[in-house]
Amino acid sequence: MTVRAGAVTIPRAALYVLGALLAGAVVGTAVVVAFGGGRFFTGLLVGAIVGVGVGAWLFARDAVLLDDSGIAIRKPWSSRSIGWERVRGARFTDYPEAGRWCLTLALKGAAARSDEVMLVALPPVVGAVTNPYDMRKREQLKELYLLLSVKEVPVSVPAPITEALRTHWQVEPKIY
Repeated sequence: MTVRAGAVTIPRAALYVLGALLAGAVVGTAVVVAFGGGRFFTGLLVGAIVGVGVGAWLFARDAVLLDDSGIAIRKPWSSRSIGWERVRGARFTDYPEAGRWCLTLALKGAAARSDEVMLVALPPVVGAVTNPYDMRKREQLKELYLLLSVKEVPVSVPAPITEALRTHWQVEPKIY
């Protein structure tokens, strides 16, 4: 079983968008310079296509993959693997300043919070599934809970989050 997780942080997303815009501008400018000013709209179109492609590649490459052998943390420029033996537990945390609930893995030997692996970030659940985004997040959460229970990773979830997930999404972690 392989579960795809991970959340792109806002600064990294801004970097990816900037990279996509830069790639599109460079390619579009190259087309106009190579073929003349009469090809301005062609350069604009080619640049837009390249920019969207680069942006999609950057966002798709940024992921956390969990499977039976371990955890692979991928970024566009690097990749690293962590064995399940390094996982101390998982916890759901409410970040009211960000308006998000985050499920993270706590690693053994990780002293700083920046060493945690974020699996999923979602807005607080206040009602039943009403759109495809909620459905996708619910299914992702169920898959993560299933894999974490198979690997016997303890999951810590505050009572208000547990109650909201149980009531509205019918999702509940296995308690050890």
